[in-house]
Amino acid sequence: MLLEASLAFQQTISGNKSYKEALALTRQFSEGNVWIIGGTVFRSIAQAWYGTSSENSDFDFIVEKLLLINNLDGWNIGCTRFGSPRLKKADLLVDIVPLNDMVNIKRKDLAPTIDNYLATVPLTIQSIVYDITTKKIMGAVGINALKTRTVGINDSSTAIEYASSLGLSVNDLILEKASSLGFTPQLMNE
Repeated sequence: MLLEASLAFQQTISGNKSYKEALALTRQFSEGNVWIIGGTVFRSIAQAWYGTSSENSDFDFIVEKLLLINNLDGWNIGCTRFGSPRLKKADLLVDIVPLNDMVNIKRKDLAPTIDNYLATVPLTIQSIVYDITTKKIMGAVGINALKTRTVGINDSSTAIEYASSLGLSVNDLILEKASSLGFTPQLMNE
């Protein structure tokens, strides 16, 4: 299933010029491994497998080591709410987060590994990454969510905190994400 997901992601994203630009920018300012995370990954696979909509102009990357980001012509350099670099140009948005600075990992005092990232994301559908180096999808929980077309809780404490930061209940967060994909919500017992 991981191979099928990897191929589906590659097929869907291969013609996306914004993705290529975002990846080139991320590589310019990082060293070591690079992973793409978030909606770009699960929405691209859902598009390939189920024909769901997948507009990708917002790209989130985890990098092994972040380098200094200098002035970039045409790009606005800002920060995410957690202090990581956010680069914006027209409709293109690129977040670059060092693995050792992932908030959920740090809050739980875990080692900065991609497996710990996958274990601490709020929702099942988010527990998936694409490794740029190996060209492979990682994240059995995320793959299962895609395969079963469901969205549920991956890490309850992180889900509660994330939903709260958006002014939502956890169930509203799950319903919103599931609805956007046409998937079945797996609601939390309240």
